[in-house]
Amino acid sequence: MVRGPSEKLVGLVIEQAYEELNLRPTAEQVKAVLYGSPVPTVVPSEPVPPAATSTAETDSPDTPPERRPRRKGAKIVAYELWGERHEVRTWKAMLVGVAEDLHQRHGRGFDRILTLRGRKYPHASRDPDKLAATPKLVGTSEIYIETHGSAEQLKHQAGKFLKLFGHSADDLRIETRTD
Repeated sequence: MVRGPSEKLVGLVIEQAYEELNLRPTAEQVKAVLYGSPVPTVVPSEPVPPAATSTAETDSPDTPPERRPRRKGAKIVAYELWGERHEVRTWKAMLVGVAEDLHQRHGRGFDRILTLRGRKYPHASRDPDKLAATPKLVGTSEIYIETHGSAEQLKHQAGKFLKLFGHSADDLRIETRTD
């Protein structure tokens, strides 16, 4: 910390900002905040090419761009595991929370999670680059888990984690709401 923040700390701050604020700062921005320096703004190095449009859209400059409709699925509010309720905002946070609870309960035996694999990629690894898309660090375990997937996929993955350690998938209860 004397020479500067570790990459692990910077990564944790980036992920926390994303989970709480839905913003993903750059490593340079996080380091600037930690040093108390001015925060650099991110400017794309080259202009973003416009999306292909039909001639009808190009004739009317006042036509707003089409937006993908928001998915209407259940939003997670909290999960309960072994009688303890944990409030979360995202399905990813639920999966990480289940993994952290397993790590706390099983200690060094938590390394067994490294044996779980999907069709192409492992579900967990000590090297985040070996995971498919969105690795998250599990507490102080030095193990990353893959958190990319739909709500159903992440619920299924949490159940696989629980079963691996001899628990029932029914130990996990999820509270949702629909908007």
